[in-house]
Amino acid sequence: MCELPAGWCWGRSEYGALGLGDVRSRTVPTPIPGMSDVVRVAAGYQKTCAWKKDGSLWCFGDLLMDEPSPAIARVPVQMKELGHPVEEVVFGFRHTCARTAGNIFCWGENTEGQSGGSELRALMSPVRISGLTGQAVALAAGDAFTCAITAEGSAWCWGRGTDGQLGTKRKNSSARPMRVQLPCPG
Repeated sequence: MCELPAGWCWGRSEYGALGLGDVRSRTVPTPIPGMSDVVRVAAGYQKTCAWKKDGSLWCFGDLLMDEPSPAIARVPVQMKELGHPVEEVVFGFRHTCARTAGNIFCWGENTEGQSGGSELRALMSPVRISGLTGQAVALAAGDAFTCAITAEGSAWCWGRGTDGQLGTKRKNSSARPMRVQLPCPG
């Protein structure tokens, strides 16, 4: 019987995105200390998250992207605020969102409301997104916006809306989820 693998990373590690305790890039796969029983990984720009068999989520790298960032994690940090099991993680350019049993939590840059915080500043801890009607079943993130699909089939977006990203016919940004105005099939 095989044991579940350890986490392995390679590539650029300018902000500790490999979880190896330093910022040296690696050209070969290198095991991440303490990351056994890894079952899934999500990688974004200068940050990485990994799920363990027990459902816990561990993230590392530049979790805020502000320089100098107090949230640079050069080794894996358990995201205890989320509880678990964490079902999905998505990365925007400067923010991260996770879905747990229908709830959505976001953290990181929030200059356009993309992390859902009422104050337009970086969020060092995950914030629960409220205002969705129904349970979230899927997430997506863009440069400075986030969208969710609910079990009822409605779409909701928040963050930068200056180019119509929120699907509301307006070009306003919003930290509060806005229901996307989908046309009814004819």
